[in-house]
Amino acid sequence: APPHQERADSTEMMGSRAEARERVNSELQQLRSREKGASPEELKNIVDRKTELKKMRGLGVYYGAPKEESGFTMPDLSSLSLPGGFALPKEIDAELMAQSGGFGTVMGACTGVALKKLGKAAMGITGFIFMTLTAAEKQGFMTVHWDKVKEKTMKLIDTDGDGELSQDDMKKHFGKLVAYMTGENSAVTAGTYGAGLLLGFRYG
Repeated sequence: APPHQERADSTEMMGSRAEARERVNSELQQLRSREKGASPEELKNIVDRKTELKKMRGLGVYYGAPKEESGFTMPDLSSLSLPGGFALPKEIDAELMAQSGGFGTVMGACTGVALKKLGKAAMGITGFIFMTLTAAEKQGFMTVHWDKVKEKTMKLIDTDGDGELSQDDMKKHFGKLVAYMTGENSAVTAGTYGAGLLLGFRYG
């Protein structure tokens, strides 16, 4: 590249890193002001976020706090045991890992985005079917055995049999998906694929 182009790229990079550090410092200041009077759970979240921000500041990058959609929050999967002794990194470390653009991470991210989009579509279709069946039943056109519908549905999604869909159930489903996708695939490892999958779910 021409010398003037290299200088322009360097100036732009320095500017973006400075802007990232400024945003990190701004959020850190906001978090410090929230520490007083915070509940134990809120304080833990603040401390975790401050740790992430300090890592970002050292690298000159900034990732905003994840937005909650429809009250759904991804569970903490960093303690999940994966095939081959791999463990998923925390989200900030997964984000930094993704910058290397490894094949497993990229494929995991693509899978996560696809599943998130498909999941939203499936939820919309399921909600529409539920409304249609409820309306038909109320008009006397049919009888729906909702107890059996609930029983069969919970058997599919409730892995521990407690009658609820909990974060433990989600962790198990996540682990099964990673194991299935990486078990006989020599091109990816469970750790990198799982990290990418987590990023895809979060940002997709």
